[in-house]
Amino acid sequence: HNHPRNHQHNHQGNHTKIIRLYHTSGEKGREADEQSHPILARMRSVRRNTLLGHAEEAISHFSRLRHVPAMADHDHDRQQPNQHQQPYQQQQQELHASIGELQAAQTALETPADQELRVPCYCEENVWRLAYRKLHEQSQHAHMEHCDSNARNSTNDAVSNTTHYVIFISNSKKCVPMFHQRASSQSVSKACFWDYHVILMEVTTAHVTTTEYSSKPHAQSRIYDIDSHLPYPCSLEMYLDRSFPDLNDLPPAFAPMFRVVRATDFLHHFSSDRMHMYDGDTETWSATPPSYKSIQRNGCSSNLFDFVSMAELAIDLSGGDSEKKKSAAIVQGISKVYTLHKLRGCFL
Repeated sequence: HNHPRNHQHNHQGNHTKIIRLYHTSGEKGREADEQSHPILARMRSVRRNTLLGHAEEAISHFSRLRHVPAMADHDHDRQQPNQHQQPYQQQQQELHASIGELQAAQTALETPADQELRVPCYCEENVWRLAYRKLHEQSQHAHMEHCDSNARNSTNDAVSNTTHYVIFISNSKKCVPMFHQRASSQSVSKACFWDYHVILMEVTTAHVTTTEYSSKPHAQSRIYDIDSHLPYPCSLEMYLDRSFPDLNDLPPAFAPMFRVVRATDFLHHFSSDRMHMYDGDTETWSATPPSYKSIQRNGCSSNLFDFVSMAELAIDLSGGDSEKKKSAAIVQGISKVYTLHKLRGCFL
């Protein structure tokens, strides 16, 4: 998923190469999926807003998805335009965004294994699809999390609750040393330095019945990082210990910070136009983008760096750039920033 751009420095003295990495079921089941996930629920409204110039493309994508009924009659739409429709460019943007989400979701479910979701240098989108995949699996196997009435009444019974979180790793310097990363050309004993990195965390809390009248909560946190050489999945404790060792030797500004957001909120709000990977002067990509269209939500072209930022400042919505400020305020409202120490204390 992530590979370095050709931007390397050699430190004199110890000759350590530092790599800066810039990325950057049945009918009931279908009905429940549409109701519970904004992407699936939005697909029906997307049909009605399809631009004629993109209709064939949209139909080809929609027809492969079981959740979507047949498209409406486009000739009728052409002959009877809705005078209250949105401007052409805005409709075009919404269609593009919707197709990007649907394509990303489709690849998330069709890919045979998690690791095959990896597109180098696009960790944020890889984790978007990984989160979508895990939430889909969770909904499809929800019945396995519930015990029958007899087992529920027995001792040593565990009732579990699983929550997924997306974690952005960065700092004020946009330079975080991480070990055991696949992107590093060095051995696992050498760190690579990310401007940011994105991973998925799964937290399962089980209430284990110890007696007839009491239970004891037990939490397990696991990390899914398809860019790491560490076990997959890996316990949070092992992941933090091995990815961020010897922090006492680092200046405080280079210590990792973690922005944590529920996976459901991330799927609903994340947008990226991928322009941070595109060089307008040379008209080339720093790394080949994913084959599906970019993921964009709610008319927002990109809020990637609102997630990457580890600042938690009060945002004044007055003045210029109000849309940017609103986007940043939304991200801050659905996420929380932790130091390494506080992350341990909260999830271990």
